[in-house]
Amino acid sequence: MNIVIVASKTCRHHPILQRQIQDLGLSCTIQYIEEHPELIGKYGIRSSPNIVVDDELIFQGKPGKSLPSSSELKECFGIQ
Repeated sequence: MNIVIVASKTCRHHPILQRQIQDLGLSCTIQYIEEHPELIGKYGIRSSPNIVVDDELIFQGKPGKSLPSSSELKECFGIQ
């Protein structure tokens, strides 16, 4: 499973999300939209952070929306 957090460099939430994913025993990479602007159009990104798994957007951050909980992440990743 290829997990990528797509975020802006100024996003305060992507380190928290990265830690949540790592706490589940999974690894992830971070791609910054400033360095990969093509991801904005590819995934329809409008805010940060976002989670892409195997080239599919599974979580899209939005202003006022909280980060996914550990149980929500487990469900997204198919972990019991």
